Amino acid sequence: MTETPTCDSVDVQVDASQRALPPPPPPPPPQPQSACGQLLVVVKQLTALFHESSAGSLYTLFLMFMAFSVSNLCMYVVPQVSQVLEQDLHFGDGQGGGVEYYVLAGSVFVVIFTIAGIPMGILGDRYDRRRMLAVAVASWSAITMASAACQAYWQLVLCRVGVAIAMAACAPFAASILADRFVQNRSAAMSVFYWGIYFGYSASYAVGNLLSEPIGWRWSFVVAGSPGLILAALIAWTIHEPVRGEAERAPAAQPRLHRAASSEKDQEESALLGNDYGYQTLSDNPPVPQQLNRGQDTGVYTVRESLIRFCTSKPALVLCAAGAVRNSAGYVWSFNTNLFYKNVRHLSPDQIAAWMSWTPLVSGSIGTMLGGALADWFGLRYGGRSRVWLLVASQVLATPLAAGALWLDYPWCFVVQLPANIFSEMWMGVTMALVVDLFPIRMRSFAVALYFFIIQNIGGNATVLVDPLQYNAGLGLQDALLVLFPGTYLLSAVLFALAYWPLKQEDGRRQSDTRPLLSS
Repeated sequence: MTETPTCDSVDVQVDASQRALPPPPPPPPPQPQSACGQLLVVVKQLTALFHESSAGSLYTLFLMFMAFSVSNLCMYVVPQVSQVLEQDLHFGDGQGGGVEYYVLAGSVFVVIFTIAGIPMGILGDRYDRRRMLAVAVASWSAITMASAACQAYWQLVLCRVGVAIAMAACAPFAASILADRFVQNRSAAMSVFYWGIYFGYSASYAVGNLLSEPIGWRWSFVVAGSPGLILAALIAWTIHEPVRGEAERAPAAQPRLHRAASSEKDQEESALLGNDYGYQTLSDNPPVPQQLNRGQDTGVYTVRESLIRFCTSKPALVLCAAGAVRNSAGYVWSFNTNLFYKNVRHLSPDQIAAWMSWTPLVSGSIGTMLGGALADWFGLRYGGRSRVWLLVASQVLATPLAAGALWLDYPWCFVVQLPANIFSEMWMGVTMALVVDLFPIRMRSFAVALYFFIIQNIGGNATVLVDPLQYNAGLGLQDALLVLFPGTYLLSAVLFALAYWPLKQEDGRRQSDTRPLLSS
């Protein structure tokens, strides 16, 4: 008599047959591309941000970009009017420089800015970032406009302190909001956000040089601060606070990464472009939708836990050191550009504004966007940690070009800044995305704030070295800037190279701990 198989035996047989199936083969690696093919990949990565992101995400990105632009306009308007400001309020050396000027423009602002950034980062991890950012934008804009009424140096210092406190909220809040709105193309979104540095910086040359002499320096402060009041209202009333970690958990946010490739061409394109997940995992392994790895948990960290985790992260510390040195070059040059070209090269404010009101914007924006796109592609082809070599190469290439800005005659001293800025400014979006994604979701605002605390304190206070090198060491302003401007580009390249090995260790750690939380 033949025994009828039971349901249990059938289930066992089915399970056994399923266990016997071999695992699916991995997708074929992308084939080496020609130079034209590599350029096409970069162009697609640049356009993917706008083609694949929702209208709401792009609008949020626009407002964050404008907030960062206005903050940098308010910050850099002081160096552009320093000469007439000193002559009117009687401080400094009367030529736009001196210790009091560097303290006002650099040290006071940077120290307060970085100290205030830590509590701002903590608040950003716990409360409504949108509303707090709106209040911050309105505050620094109103205080900048109030600076026009100052009658003494100490009053101007107090206004700078107020602007610094309010501005400290911008980067932690905005970067955290963008991290929750973008997963695919995140590094490109961060690069667009950091265009605000160059937009605001370039606008400060127009506002400062073209307004200060004809109608007075006070109107420069009024014009610089007024757009922020409108922007604050738009942030408060037209965007919503994103859910923390929303982008990581939403499979719809990654349409190209996880779609089935229907042809060999689609597979290759998906392999090359689909990993715009960017820096979420250094190992470039695609994440599983609706699952979070252990390094991406959503638990709330105390200040002590966040600080310990940051300070024990070797990749973060090395990236902070490299970023601080690189940031010092930007501060030294931006606070002395007008002084150098007016007092050493004897150029007029109109000549300076004609070039500096657009060259940093164009070349810096290209550099940051190109850096983010190339880093995504470079990391896919050669591994996540290899992105640091892009940082090294960019700073090395920028060094001789930056020296040309000091030694070449007009107008070539400005022309050479176009390629110099393209190379040198590739660093910000790449390093910021690396730092953000080294840490869990609920710690990102704190990590950004602490990162900025380090690089801004070192970079911003490097400006006080100009006077000792110029006068005590007898180098003169030109040679002092040669040491502190292109010289620090080269030093930062060395430090970025040293970050490769800690990132390699972090890459191995993450690959050994990729189990989802749901399996614990």
